[in-house]
Amino acid sequence: MSRARHRWSVMVVPLVAAALLASACGGGTGEGATQPQQAGRNDINPRPVAELKDGGELKLAVNGYPVTFNYLHVNGNEADIFDVVTSLMPTPVRFEADGTAVADGNYLESMELTSRDPQVVTFRLNQKAHWSDGTPITWEDYRSQWRAMNRSNPEYQISAANGYEAIGSVERGRDDFEAVITFSRKFADWKSIYEILYPKSMTGDPASFNTGWKDRPLLTGGGLPGRRGESRREDRQRGARRVLVGRQAQTRPHRLPHGAQRRPDRRAGQR
Repeated sequence: MSRARHRWSVMVVPLVAAALLASACGGGTGEGATQPQQAGRNDINPRPVAELKDGGELKLAVNGYPVTFNYLHVNGNEADIFDVVTSLMPTPVRFEADGTAVADGNYLESMELTSRDPQVVTFRLNQKAHWSDGTPITWEDYRSQWRAMNRSNPEYQISAANGYEAIGSVERGRDDFEAVITFSRKFADWKSIYEILYPKSMTGDPASFNTGWKDRPLLTGGGLPGRRGESRREDRQRGARRVLVGRQAQTRPHRLPHGAQRRPDRRAGQR
């Protein structure tokens, strides 16, 4: 072999190796190849509620039985607990696959920034939404949760005051189904504050907030008349590590949290 040909061979080997490495990093297109997930799209095959069949079993993979069903509590701020409670509780604001915050029409007809200076946000509530005991969900539930979470009362053992401490007042609008939220200072991420809502019967009292929901949720989001879903009756079986939620004929089906599966004979949170 000539000296020139030998040098060519030496140069080719690193180039071939580099090409093989690049193809391995980029992934193949053949059988078994992993396709990159597209940004802004769900990977859980979400379906419209109208297409869901009545009945089934909701199973959530959790690390253990929740220490509390109050996600706002210092001991409740965990991903597992969030998945469980958002399948039971009202979610006035939800997030699309691309991260856009939108009003959940089951609870809010609209949410609007009605003033920039001072910053004022107006929530128009869905008048048909109610708690599982039949009590309407009103502006007072929003005010009560703000008072519990804004650090004004240290007896509330809250997880974080994210956004709540920036609110100066929550007042009644034109009726009980409108909440006018005025901020004491500018807060850009205002849409994320009420991602979950609890009843004033829980948030209105530190004892109920701290310990009242340790074993089970005392209320759930009853939803809209004429639809079927969560119940006003919760039956706890802690020894069996499960919480059974009975069915009520006139409530809405909740959206499924990420990773949840529907199976025949609906029960929530079985482990």
